[in-house]
Amino acid sequence: MKKLKIEICVGSCCHMLGAQELVETTKNFPEWLKEKIVVELFPCFGVCCEDKESPIVRIEGKYYEKVTPEVLRNVIVGLLERGEEN
Repeated sequence: MKKLKIEICVGSCCHMLGAQELVETTKNFPEWLKEKIVVELFPCFGVCCEDKESPIVRIEGKYYEKVTPEVLRNVIVGLLERGEEN
């Protein structure tokens, strides 16, 4: 089974608005959830200067903005339940 690709922006703006909290949240996911995802830190997506608000996470190519730890977990679990992993 391929894993769901989670990219967390850790650029300056996203970092200041909570990206590190998102990284820590993924580290504290239960084992069953960590086994189904791959988390990568991305230097900067460059989209917050366009029309997105930080912190930003890209999951399987789709951007999510103003992501909180709760939102991140809910999106990931929702995608996995629908079978949208790679």
